[in-house]
Amino acid sequence: MNINWKQAYKYRLRPNGAQQRRLLQLCGSARYAWNQVLTGRNEEYKEYLEDIESAKCWGEDVSLVPKPRPINRFSFTYDLNKLMTEEENSFLKTQGHSQVLQQKMQDLNSAFSRFFKGKGGYPQFKTKNGYNSIRFPQGINLDEKNQRIFLPKTGFVRYRKSRDIEGDIKNVTVSFFSGEWYVSIQTQREIEVPEINLKTMLETEADNALGIDMGAVRFCTFSDGRYEESLKSNELTRLDEKIAIAQRQLKNKKKGSNRRLRLIKRISRLHQKKANIRNDSHQKLSTLICNSHAIVVAEELKIKNMTKSAKGSLLNPGKNVKAKSGLNRSILSEGWGQFFKMLEYKQKKRGHIFLQINPKNTSRTCPKCGHVSKDNRITQAHFCCTNCGYTANADENAAGNILRAGLARIAQEVNSKRSQHCEPSEAEQ
Repeated sequence: MNINWKQAYKYRLRPNGAQQRRLLQLCGSARYAWNQVLTGRNEEYKEYLEDIESAKCWGEDVSLVPKPRPINRFSFTYDLNKLMTEEENSFLKTQGHSQVLQQKMQDLNSAFSRFFKGKGGYPQFKTKNGYNSIRFPQGINLDEKNQRIFLPKTGFVRYRKSRDIEGDIKNVTVSFFSGEWYVSIQTQREIEVPEINLKTMLETEADNALGIDMGAVRFCTFSDGRYEESLKSNELTRLDEKIAIAQRQLKNKKKGSNRRLRLIKRISRLHQKKANIRNDSHQKLSTLICNSHAIVVAEELKIKNMTKSAKGSLLNPGKNVKAKSGLNRSILSEGWGQFFKMLEYKQKKRGHIFLQINPKNTSRTCPKCGHVSKDNRITQAHFCCTNCGYTANADENAAGNILRAGLARIAQEVNSKRSQHCEPSEAEQ
């Protein structure tokens, strides 16, 4: 089976001084357009609310109040064209790029769409010292041999090549954060994915299936008894200590000073180094798992709900707030969501299965007798069934239960498909 596979290749750019200034101008024009259009939409909605309040005060029909313009890509394109025709914004034509500005309006439309669907917050204004990115949909020329890429209005920019690019280039995103320039090249190509045979996979489940239980002490535990230690290595611990020291120094720096700005950039670089270490570890572990297992079953964790603050309110203060905040920090630093996404797309590319199941009672269920009780898990690391006396490592037992639940769901799908293809038997004469 052939599918269209989209893949992004990210590299570090090495622009010279003139190219850096040009890229900063492009980022600045895109940021200005985003902020101006967002300001206009906010003012329109504010006027709409004021008109509604006025209609209520005068006893008029609220339904007759004109509604604000719809949120779609056509209205944002109109806002951009209107913005560029204004005399004070003439620099957008000289310092900016029309396609970059149009892509930024598409991003703003996507941000509003995610907000209305409940998948993100309300779009925020972009700052000069924050994350800045621009996207070129066309006009790109890649010279892999000489490790350089042509960007419109910038010229050929060298990049640090780490691997070859496969497929046709669809768009290029240039971003600037932590004092470094990066380029992300999105490609599309047709790849052959093996057909998934669920029946064959179930017959060889002993070798091809793996259950994964995530934890705070261990990063993850596998159903075959292996486990991966937490990412809190000595190097990450040293980085955390440096970040803590820099954060304490930051509160004593005067706002707007150059020293404060340099310290903020230093903290940003330290956080970026942590993210790089975490991403490298996740990439290597997920590749190792997907290369050796056709079925991978993990927990369907609600990480956002798990890491909610326990502070509470003045009337109902929370309990163990400090311990809960430490646990939240530990969960978020491990990057479980990123790890699951890597497992999902790598399994899909290989024609394998990645399944997430409800984690309810997976750490309290005995695999021998099926007894479920919160008393079965004596401590964080020890499991002992109160009914039959079965003992095991708690995380390993949970991983085994996760695997069995995933295989049961797959077997149910196989049986349902088999029953759908069965021909009805002839009626007896």
